[in-house]
Amino acid sequence: MDPSGQDDWLVPYDRGTDVTGAVLINAETGMIEQATWIDSGETPFLLSDLVGMYNGDYAGFVPTDNAAPEPGTIALSLVGMVFITARRRRQS
Repeated sequence: MDPSGQDDWLVPYDRGTDVTGAVLINAETGMIEQATWIDSGETPFLLSDLVGMYNGDYAGFVPTDNAAPEPGTIALSLVGMVFITARRRRQS
C-alpha cells in the first residue's frame, strides 16, 4: 500500500477461506503500525474491506466508537487534578 508515500505492507490473516484479521507493517522500519481482527462469531472481512479501511485511515478518516469519554478516564483525570491542586497548595 502506498496511499501517501508510506510504503506500508498490509498483511491479511486468513483462516481457511476467511480473512479474520490484518497487520499493517511499516516497510522501512518493520514496526507494526496497526493490527485488526474480528471476534468469534463476527462476519469475516473481505480483502477489499481491509484495503478500504486502511486507505480511509491514511485519508484522515479515523472512526470513533464513542462520543463521550470513558468513565474511568474522567475519574482518573479528576484524581490527577485533585493531586496537582493539593501539591500546588503545599508549595505556596
